[in-house]
Amino acid sequence: MLGKLSFTFNKIRKDYVQMLVGRKRPSWAPIKRRLVRVPHRAGALFLHTETEERRIDVPFVIKAAKDMADLQKIKEDLADWLYTEQPAELVFDDELDRTYLAFIDGSVDLDEIVNRGKGVITFVCPMPYKLGKQNTHMFSQSSSTEVATSFINQGNIEAPAIIEIEAQKPSTFLDVWFGEYPYNRDYFRIGYPLKTEQLPVERNQRLIWDEMANTVSWSKVSSMEDGEPIGEMKSDKYQFYCSDFGTSAGKGWHGAAVKKNIPGGPVQDFIMQAYVTCKSKRINEMGRVEIAILDENSKVLSKIAMSDVFWQAEQNFGTMVIGYDNKPGKIGLIYESGDYPNTWNQYYGRLWIARTGNVWEAYISKFLPGTEKDDSERFARWTDENNYHMEKAAQIQISMMQWQDVPPVEAMTVSDLKFWKVNLDTQNNPLYIFDTGDKIIIDTEKSLVTINGKNAINLKDIFSNFPTVIRGENRIDIMPPDVKATVSYRERYR
Repeated sequence: MLGKLSFTFNKIRKDYVQMLVGRKRPSWAPIKRRLVRVPHRAGALFLHTETEERRIDVPFVIKAAKDMADLQKIKEDLADWLYTEQPAELVFDDELDRTYLAFIDGSVDLDEIVNRGKGVITFVCPMPYKLGKQNTHMFSQSSSTEVATSFINQGNIEAPAIIEIEAQKPSTFLDVWFGEYPYNRDYFRIGYPLKTEQLPVERNQRLIWDEMANTVSWSKVSSMEDGEPIGEMKSDKYQFYCSDFGTSAGKGWHGAAVKKNIPGGPVQDFIMQAYVTCKSKRINEMGRVEIAILDENSKVLSKIAMSDVFWQAEQNFGTMVIGYDNKPGKIGLIYESGDYPNTWNQYYGRLWIARTGNVWEAYISKFLPGTEKDDSERFARWTDENNYHMEKAAQIQISMMQWQDVPPVEAMTVSDLKFWKVNLDTQNNPLYIFDTGDKIIIDTEKSLVTINGKNAINLKDIFSNFPTVIRGENRIDIMPPDVKATVSYRERYR
């Protein structure tokens, strides 16, 4: 029975591989006790314990269908399967409820006879612990001051936590309390709670949060800079898209454009953020998704875009410009494809513009696949020392354009748009660090905290620690209580 066992690596399994008797799988991750010896003292003093990487030797045999030549092809396939740059999941047939994160080390020299090859694979696990099942627990309100969750971690060592929070009210701080309850507690904090004499200040006052469910509050644009707005903008209840780009007699951009007034505007200091998609299906497609901030005369104050403007090649290009055409002091802060020519291809991410005083900031990021977490990114800052671009923001304009008669990019959308007024005169009172609907993620393994996908590590209390799930009974509390939250972790075993 043992000779018929195999393993799954990187979620792939090969029928031609069988494990042999004699595999070496350590009972626990190797440890080393650090000791210091003192003259004239018996024995040694214990300093600490180090857990080293885990090594697993797996004797195996591969069998080709035909002859020695076929065996060589199997060896190539084996190398392609097992070689990875980063650790991948490794699951053995005789331990299906445990997962190792491993990659191969060294080489494999096979003893080859006709259509069979026998050897030993060495796997190395930099993260030495075995992983059990993934667990998720909801928080519920246990008192007027906090939400809490209680559960038992079946693993035999502590595990890093991922806590996902959706704010129900604005707050100046967020606390997470964890550890042994009730006397050996630790905490994680961002922001700072109010003192009795203090009042919270909404530095970033949200004026627009449009989830693009309909176009009711938007009006069609009759003319615009660098494009003919002759198309039609529609919503599928989740995002704006261009349903008709129109037919242009000219040679440039044409498509759909809509705009809306900023409530409570015009605004001097502001932040604008949009979630944008720009994904080509074929290399010959071209298109542009652009968000423009207009002044009181409907002229471009600033605009930011993601586009594919290359003939016969898929290469998305991000741009951010301050000022309209021919305006004195017009300047571009971002004009590139990211770190590599294909970095922003198949783009779904965040376009962001801010102005506070005479300082302009621009930010473009592509989200990690399947998430709204910033990944491939570019940030730029510029001080308008001559105050060329100090007009107030009055309107926001969205456009989606096709280039000439070239097929348009398959997927161009805007799925979320926010606009904040920035209040600079806060008189040193604590600021709200998040607003209603904001999503906060605390990822202990990555030592990362984000608010709406943006890194917020600058808000962390330097004396606080990222939360962990301890062995056995756990109670985790979150304050203030006006949140919806879950904690996720994966059991770990020595």
